[in-house]
Amino acid sequence: MEKRAGFKLLWIFDIPDEDSAKIVFPNEYVCMEPFLTGTYQKFNANNGWVNPNMNVSLIHAFSYWTWAHSGGKYLVCDIQGVRDDDEYLLTDPAIHSDEAGKYGNADLGPEGMEAFFSTHKCTEFCKNLHKPRNIRRPRRIRPSPGTTYGFTL
Repeated sequence: MEKRAGFKLLWIFDIPDEDSAKIVFPNEYVCMEPFLTGTYQKFNANNGWVNPNMNVSLIHAFSYWTWAHSGGKYLVCDIQGVRDDDEYLLTDPAIHSDEAGKYGNADLGPEGMEAFFSTHKCTEFCKNLHKPRNIRRPRRIRPSPGTTYGFTL
């Protein structure tokens, strides 16, 4: 059975009203998305962990594709979400970039990309994508279901 997956669209708002400062600071930018109902499932983490209880080959291929499509500059991972009928609604990904920390504390940079590829197993979804060279398991990053933050390394 074919399954679809996609990220919910986010909105960015500027909250200039001081009465809203109870939630956010004045002039602070925040990201919002619709509330996703259902049981959250984590497919992979930003540290190379892959959910052993699920078939994550399509999700992992998506992460791989983001790296290949960006020329090795970015890799979207730490993918989680809820199932809704015949599709998964995904939320709260992490982005590894060519410069650790560029996209926040969960951006582990090239080391995070190596962590991903050190546990990745190619399937029919990604076998034709460009392969990274000389991938080694980073010593500082250990696979675990939780998100790894740069300040903890």
